[in-house]
Amino acid sequence: MKIQIQIQLALVAILTPSLVYGQAQEDYVNWVRQIQTEVAPNGESFDVVQDLYVGSRGLATSPLDIPEGGAVFQLWTMNTITQQSWLLDTDVVGSGRPQSLIYIDSVDSHGGVARTRVDQPFTVNIDYLNLQESGEGVDEALTQVRSYHYTEAIQDE
Repeated sequence: MKIQIQIQLALVAILTPSLVYGQAQEDYVNWVRQIQTEVAPNGESFDVVQDLYVGSRGLATSPLDIPEGGAVFQLWTMNTITQQSWLLDTDVVGSGRPQSLIYIDSVDSHGGVARTRVDQPFTVNIDYLNLQESGEGVDEALTQVRSYHYTEAIQDE
């Protein structure tokens, strides 16, 4: 089963190199690169790469049907004067991909949003969905979810 996805693009002003370097947005070309693995009738796998040129804001439909294993989407921009390009973002999209859901439970909630404070206990629960067992023919990306935990001590001024 293949699905189509609609990609919503909104380049954040702080990520747009034109604002960083003080140049006009007209000097930049933006595109989404879709990369996915297809299987030929003879059983051989091959990568398909498709570029979709987009404006700095807007919606576009994926140019290829997305296979069940998913596809990689990369958001690129290029300065048309210097020909320098930047990879702005990467995401994997597909049905049945592993997911993680994070729940924070604290004694200090404000309007239904859990807030954490240094002087109050809180718990973090992580649920993993759609993970598959490792095995022959199973893509490694379907067998794991990576979670990062970052803490920072705030210094008194």
